[in-house]
Amino acid sequence: VIYMNAGVSFFPLIREYLIKKVGFKDSEIGIIKSGLSAAKKEGIKEKFLAGTIKVLIGSATIKEGINLQNKATTLYNCWLDWNPKGVFGDLETVMPMCE
Repeated sequence: VIYMNAGVSFFPLIREYLIKKVGFKDSEIGIIKSGLSAAKKEGIKEKFLAGTIKVLIGSATIKEGINLQNKATTLYNCWLDWNPKGVFGDLETVMPMCE
C-alpha cells in the first residue's frame, strides 16, 4: 500500500515506475482516490483483498473506512500528517497488518 494524501497527480508516474522498473503488470496495480465512484473503489478493494491487485496506491480516501488488513503487508506513507495524532493514527492502522 502506497499512501499519499497530496501529490495525487503523481500516481500515474508511480504506476508507470512500478510497471517499467519493478516488473508489475498493469492489472496488479490499483489506484484509489477521490472522484471514483463507491462501486469502483469497492471493486479495486475487493481485487486487492483477493490478491489480484498486488500494489494499491491511494490518497486520503483509503485512510479510513477501507479494511485492507487481510492482504496488506507494508505501508509506504509518502505524506506524513503534520499532526502527530494523525501519524499515530496511521500506525494504528498498520499495526494489525504486522501481527
